[in-house]
Amino acid sequence: MSKQRSGQVHDDHGWRSLLQSALEDTWCPSLEEAIGRIPLSEAERELISDQLNHFKKKILLQVLRKTSSAELRSYHEEQPEALATIFSFLLEQPSLFEVVSQQYLNNPDARQVENELSEGMTQVLPYVKLLLRSLRSLPAEFHYKGQVFRVLTDRHDHLERRFHRGRYFYRYGFNFTSKKAETAEGGTLWQINTNGEAYNLSFLIQREEDILLPPLTCLEVVSCHPDSMGPDIIVFQQVGLPMTCPLEGCEQMVRAEDMAEHVSQHFTSYWSFDQFSQQLAIHGFVPEKELRILVSMLKTPARVRALELQHTDLADTGTVILAEAIKVNHTVSHVALRSNLIAKRGATALAEALRSNETLESLDMNSNEIGERGAEELAEALRVNKTLDTLDLGNNQLGPKGLVPLAELLRRNRNRSLRHLALGNNNIGPDAIVFLAGVLKKNHTLVDLSLNVNDVGDKGAEALGEALSSNSCLQRLDLSNNGIKAAGAVAFFNGLKKNTCLAQLIMELNPIGVAGATVLMEVLRVHPALQFLDMRLTDLGNEGCIQVAEGLKVSQALQHLDLSYNQIYDRGGVALADALRQNRSLQDLLLRTNQLGDAGVIALADAIHKHRTLQHLALDNNQISQSGVAALARSLQKSKALLQLSLDLNCIKNQGAADLAQALTVNRSLLILRICSNEIGEQGAVALADALRQNCTLQQLIASSNLFGQHGATALGSALRHGAQQLQTLDLRSNGLGDPGVIALAEALRQNNSLQTLVVGNNHVQRAGAEALAEALKENRSLHHLDVRFNDIGDIGTTALTNALKDPNCSLQQLGVASVELTPSGRATMSEVMEKRMLARCSNLSASHKTRRPSNPNCQIQ
Repeated sequence: MSKQRSGQVHDDHGWRSLLQSALEDTWCPSLEEAIGRIPLSEAERELISDQLNHFKKKILLQVLRKTSSAELRSYHEEQPEALATIFSFLLEQPSLFEVVSQQYLNNPDARQVENELSEGMTQVLPYVKLLLRSLRSLPAEFHYKGQVFRVLTDRHDHLERRFHRGRYFYRYGFNFTSKKAETAEGGTLWQINTNGEAYNLSFLIQREEDILLPPLTCLEVVSCHPDSMGPDIIVFQQVGLPMTCPLEGCEQMVRAEDMAEHVSQHFTSYWSFDQFSQQLAIHGFVPEKELRILVSMLKTPARVRALELQHTDLADTGTVILAEAIKVNHTVSHVALRSNLIAKRGATALAEALRSNETLESLDMNSNEIGERGAEELAEALRVNKTLDTLDLGNNQLGPKGLVPLAELLRRNRNRSLRHLALGNNNIGPDAIVFLAGVLKKNHTLVDLSLNVNDVGDKGAEALGEALSSNSCLQRLDLSNNGIKAAGAVAFFNGLKKNTCLAQLIMELNPIGVAGATVLMEVLRVHPALQFLDMRLTDLGNEGCIQVAEGLKVSQALQHLDLSYNQIYDRGGVALADALRQNRSLQDLLLRTNQLGDAGVIALADAIHKHRTLQHLALDNNQISQSGVAALARSLQKSKALLQLSLDLNCIKNQGAADLAQALTVNRSLLILRICSNEIGEQGAVALADALRQNCTLQQLIASSNLFGQHGATALGSALRHGAQQLQTLDLRSNGLGDPGVIALAEALRQNNSLQTLVVGNNHVQRAGAEALAEALKENRSLHHLDVRFNDIGDIGTTALTNALKDPNCSLQQLGVASVELTPSGRATMSEVMEKRMLARCSNLSASHKTRRPSNPNCQIQ
């Protein structure tokens, strides 16, 4: 039942600023001193003192024994007065809630005199600060995030006009709300969605439903629903108060929810924040001062859902600092800490945080040094944690002993939330894998397991196959590069034949040979769920490929098949073509770096156009010449399903490009075409450009390392101006374009409004080409990524490009310029422009949420 007496909502900016400032400046005394300053009678002080003594002697011990929270006991040891402070506020007689909150904080006449705090308000403020500190440092399990309610007996006047969506209201006093919505025929019902800055104090009081909201709670209106027959309903979202940016030199007031976006603008070179995914990514060394800014931000309701700190050299010291925030954070669900030199002490700190955290779903610690002791600490924490779904401990020197505690966790099904576990490259060895396989037989939670590069060997593979024969949960298994040979593969696949749930299998870099492929064929015939199969570098050869093709004929589940790097010749290609004529499920067929030749490709081309589901075909580096490409082009004219065709590193030349171009004038399905390193000259480029004018579907043309030259670039530029409005990516690296070719493309950018990525690196571009691109950027409104690396644009060209970024209407988000090609002056120019763009972005943050531009891009220099 709510204790709140008043339904009035105040929104007084002057008072809010005055109270915030006063709270920051007020000293934080002991509990005895704080209560001594509150305007109370001597009899009331004595009564409070007696009740607090009784609490400390009896009730406190009962509370600590009754609760199962080790965090609460640790909290009490660190702050001996904190629980007594909270208890004092909950007393019924005398009620400090009535004096502090109702008599002063919620009473405009009593809390201030003109523009100053009243004497009584000054006297209660130290107690308020002490109480707030005690509440905010409570363990995470007592911070409430969910719905709470308040019932008011009266209706608000002009409801829809006053409580319109997006308006902010402030509560200045402490407010008790209820987790249960009370029904009423009239009046008003407030539904408040709290953000974690609310406190469940049921461990101290017997009212399980009461939730305490602190002073200066900011409520944003989500919706309001008038109801003449029942109570009016107003839905609020609790949001953070505007606060001063913590960085020196920036005094801007920013909402806590927007702080991550704002702060990232101060560190544009290595901080980036994505508004839509709410992902904050930090790359490169992070000084301790900046790390503490990050930690303080994460302790607020900042809207950060994913946090990535990769290659930041956190080490144990930085990880211990970060773990403080993870322990109490209520918003972050994904944390990635790859390559940070984290060892046992850092892993222990993260494990301790996992015991308290209730929102983290994914933790990526790949490429650190936690060792077997770190794995043991994390496994112990996961017995308590109920939310972590994904854990990546690859490349962490776990060894066989490090696997044991994690396997024990799975064996006893003690953690029912962990579903994805990555343990690649940990030198686990076959004996420990056998132990893990025994666990998998009875585990009913794990759906994804990565064991790549762990010396599984034939012995481990046999044990895993036996486990899969009875496992009914695992859906993805990565066994790449594990020294599994024919005998191990045969045993493994024999077990897999009895499995009904595995959907993805990665066997790359295991020399299973023809014998393994023969049993794999039987798996493909009978397995009802296997959709993804990666068999790169498995020594299949022609005969092994023929066996896989036999299984593919009757498979009803397989959608992705990768047979790259397997020395497959034309006979294998013919067998796969024959299989495609009968198969009705395959979507991706990847055959990179084999030796199919024209004969094998001609056979495949004949089958492709009849296949109704094949969407991606990769034939890179397969010794394909003009006759093979001609067959593919004829098939492409008839295909209605193929979305992506990759033909890199073949010998297409001009005639093959012309054949593909002719197909593009007819085809209406292909989205991506890759034709890199194919000796295509200007004539082929012109043919492709003419096709782009007529084609209405191709979105990406990747054609690097050819011989397009300036005439080919001119033709493509003309196509971009007149037609080709669907093309989004054009990669022309290493094509000898020179300044004339790039100038032609720049002229096209002035009119084109579809191209988002243009790559012209390593094309002998100099100052004139860079200046032309810079002028085009001032008019273009679609280009997001421009790569001009490995040219000779010099400082003047760089200055021209970076000056174009000063235009607030410039759409560019990434500019690729190799800094090693610049003088110190050129690098300084880039840094200066980036700083100005950051300041311009920061100035826009002060605008209202409704008037802000949806994207004023944070351009990154690479």
